[in-house]
Amino acid sequence: MKSWFSKCLLAALLVATGALTLAGEEAKVVYRNGFEAPFEFSGIPWRGANGELRRLPVTITEKEVSKHTANFHSYHTSGGEVRFRTDSDVISIRAEVYRISDPAHMTRNAAAGFALFVGVGTPQERLLRAMSPATPEMRHNPAKNFCRVDSTITLKSGRRMRDLSLYLPLYAGVRKLEIGLVRDARIETPRPRRVKLPVCFYGSSITQGCSAGHSGNMYPTLLCRAVDAPQINLGFSAGAKGELCVAEAIAGLELSALVIDYDHNAPNPEHLRKTHEKFFRAIRKARPKLPIILVSGPRDPSVPGSRERRDIVKATYDRAVAAGDKQVYFVDGMTFFDRVPRKFCTVDNTHPSDLGFYLMYEKILPVLRQALGQ
Repeated sequence: MKSWFSKCLLAALLVATGALTLAGEEAKVVYRNGFEAPFEFSGIPWRGANGELRRLPVTITEKEVSKHTANFHSYHTSGGEVRFRTDSDVISIRAEVYRISDPAHMTRNAAAGFALFVGVGTPQERLLRAMSPATPEMRHNPAKNFCRVDSTITLKSGRRMRDLSLYLPLYAGVRKLEIGLVRDARIETPRPRRVKLPVCFYGSSITQGCSAGHSGNMYPTLLCRAVDAPQINLGFSAGAKGELCVAEAIAGLELSALVIDYDHNAPNPEHLRKTHEKFFRAIRKARPKLPIILVSGPRDPSVPGSRERRDIVKATYDRAVAAGDKQVYFVDGMTFFDRVPRKFCTVDNTHPSDLGFYLMYEKILPVLRQALGQ
């Protein structure tokens, strides 16, 4: 009996000590707005009427694109990134997310969560933590209109300066983001990027990041980490269909390169044929020197229609080259999974797994490097 009591007392002391330590760490933390200097925020080019982060201008409404794209997915923060340098050994993330999608074939870390990386662009690059709303939070908000994310990471690195990158949720909006650092921490703007202007990606749910394991693992983010560039992600689940109003919005952006990958959202080959070259030409007319990479979908070659769709995308490329365009490139999506059995590359025969996204990244990276002059 005495031994049992001693064990219980010891366990209680350990729990209390841990709680006191955590409380002490939190007491040292000072929170700052993650969207303001000295933090560097990138990836979301437009704002709503009340300052909401948006991936489409408010002038593009459900009259021009689908209702879901205009009023829901456009508020999702896929491609958003916050960068900073600090010597703080405690990093706290406190956020409010809304308009959340929580689909069965995605992790919550990707759909509604954040991914914190250290040392991006160096051999020491690694994921520190993926964080998302707790299960009780999601259950408390069955309509998924609003949830909180609250996470604290304690590092043991001797208070040395580190470069940190925080990737925002792929299928949720963010209306508030605070980053907590210890009170006496140094905080600086991040090191300059190798590529100053963003790489823009226009496409389907695959482009938006469905079904990456966390918000730092979709193929556009892997590519932008590799070439050291900011990203603008205009991937819209079931929504990007080559609308000319979106082409005009893209043409209004200052970009280092553009990747067009909306094959999967075209409802049939005929729609793709009618819209693909028109979409490309609308941007090319406004941006004659912009490197544009045309990508066909990661389709199964054995499925009827896959080759026809690929050939439609390739035809846009061929005609542009024949007309003298030296800033257009093509990537055959049917080759993405040619060295790994397809069953390991997707979660549902359509949306890539982390392995699938990595294989897409491998094939597109050398073309993107060429387009950027790297």
